[in-house]
Amino acid sequence: RSLRASTFTDYQLWVVDDGSTEPIAPVVARAAPGGQIIRFEQNVGLTRGLNAAIARGAGEYVVLLNNDTEVEPDWLASLVRCADEHPRAGSVASKMRLMSDRTRLHSAGDYYSVRGMPGNRGVWMFDAGQYDQQKHVFSACGGAALYRRAALATVDRGGGEIFDERLFMYCEDVDLAWRLWRNEWECVYCPDAVVYHALSATAGGKLASYYVARNLWLVIARSIPRGV
Repeated sequence: RSLRASTFTDYQLWVVDDGSTEPIAPVVARAAPGGQIIRFEQNVGLTRGLNAAIARGAGEYVVLLNNDTEVEPDWLASLVRCADEHPRAGSVASKMRLMSDRTRLHSAGDYYSVRGMPGNRGVWMFDAGQYDQQKHVFSACGGAALYRRAALATVDRGGGEIFDERLFMYCEDVDLAWRLWRNEWECVYCPDAVVYHALSATAGGKLASYYVARNLWLVIARSIPRGV
């Protein structure tokens, strides 16, 4: 719904219905007039849903936004401006704050530690402006990120499979970041692109914990060179 106030209006909106038990067409009609629905009869996983949406679009940029977020009116314009300013940026990261406490950060772009673990810069910290500078970072949180379509084309696994569908959900953005970096695409953090995230509003529990643990090791095994 918050996208309706966007200062940037030249975009197509695709909403992925990943096997919901209730009709979402009335909700989309009210919250996002003009939004087009991609319907799956069962839960096929976040990664397949994202790939379907990416395939439907045709713009220079692909912007992903989870349904448990709210954005500032200039969020989308800021992402596009940052991407325009950095032609080697395959992705652009948002400044993500907590929905429950909008003075605190969830992510100012993501990092990858020497221990092989990804993390969110500034997580849980009070936003005192310490992350108000553009900066190259490892990756963007896929819950609110811009990707350059030309960059995604270089990491296509075949048949439009940009995100690895075997991962199903969680760590798919980390895996994509590794592949983009190996193809010489950068990630830039855009502090002016502010979004609020309600943590685990639509996911969580034991199944989520399983996918996080499994996928972390899968990404490590195939991304970090042997001997490191």
